[in-house]
Amino acid sequence: MLNHNKASRVKGRSRYKEIFLKTLLFGVLWWSLVESTFSSWLIGIIVVPFAAWLSITLYRNNTQKSENTTSFSIVGLLKFLPFFAWQSLKGGYQTASLALSSRAAPADFIEFETFLGSRREKILFMHIISLMPGSLTANINGQIIRIHILDINEYSEDGLRDCEQRLSRIFVNYDPLSTTGGEK
Repeated sequence: MLNHNKASRVKGRSRYKEIFLKTLLFGVLWWSLVESTFSSWLIGIIVVPFAAWLSITLYRNNTQKSENTTSFSIVGLLKFLPFFAWQSLKGGYQTASLALSSRAAPADFIEFETFLGSRREKILFMHIISLMPGSLTANINGQIIRIHILDINEYSEDGLRDCEQRLSRIFVNYDPLSTTGGEK
């Protein structure tokens, strides 16, 4: 009975941590989207908690437990955010440049094989790719992500690999069956 109560408290703390971190993440996203305008928080005070709740509700997997569970690394996120901001700015600049220029860029689709494990990681990676310079994800099939590249001459697989590795540091995989309970 005592172990059950302790497990419940740990699970409860983990849930509160998830709610806090997602609310913080969506708060930072809201703040950056509205260009730190204070008056926008009249709407943000409703949107941010709703987005956090929706995120938790949609990604919860109640049907089955996998062998490996994924935890969130705040240090990994803090290291990823400057990279993400820079890539978003570069992507916006490249897209605007292509839209305003008279030259037609040779667009094409590529297939990229990812090493990311969970579906959650792959979906987040797909969304991030869409904000990177000149790319938009089109489809995912297993480990293969189909990506539309605006200018195939400027495509770099190294850029996608770099993004993928940086993103993987946000998620920490644990094996609950191991005796140490440490990272894999």
